[in-house]
Amino acid sequence: KLLTGQHHPIEIAFYRSMISLLILLGFFAATKNFSLIKTKMPIPMALRVVIGTTGVILTFAAAQELPMSNATVLFFASTLILPVLAIIFLKEHVGWHRWGAIIIGMIGVVIAAQPDAQVSMIGVALALGAACVHATVQVLIRLMRSENPLTITFYFFLGGILMCGAFMPWLAHMPSTASALVILGIGFSGALGQYFMT
Repeated sequence: KLLTGQHHPIEIAFYRSMISLLILLGFFAATKNFSLIKTKMPIPMALRVVIGTTGVILTFAAAQELPMSNATVLFFASTLILPVLAIIFLKEHVGWHRWGAIIIGMIGVVIAAQPDAQVSMIGVALALGAACVHATVQVLIRLMRSENPLTITFYFFLGGILMCGAFMPWLAHMPSTASALVILGIGFSGALGQYFMT
């Protein structure tokens, strides 16, 4: 949110992926474990990269458009969407008590999504789009459970650099010192967050 006033969401996503990938490559170099770069599932990996990077851009764009409280509530819709996708694609069982929680949660999302002077429909659409994408990514990661989490994380950051980097000649500008510190924080927390999520 601090960066969105000066930087485009795609630019922020690029910096986040770049810093995170450098941290991960540093870990690979320190442990001399570059074999983790090999993947046995290139097609699901590519899907995860494209969908996941799109989700990151949507997340930053929603944060730009909405107050953080509204954006956060709408992002949590991914937790409600995920069990539905798990039923469809993973054939997992979801009990009635969870269905009740999903229905009540979605009512809360609908209430939070009501546009007003501070909450734009564009922001709501971006946040709900991000939530749907995040849930889809979780299903893809579950399908790739035979892959090492570091491998999935590596390709996600590499793909984020390539996808967002294509737009950088038109979007990039030199970050200020304050922005650079925030970018470093986003990169570090993004690396840890993606690894733990995966």
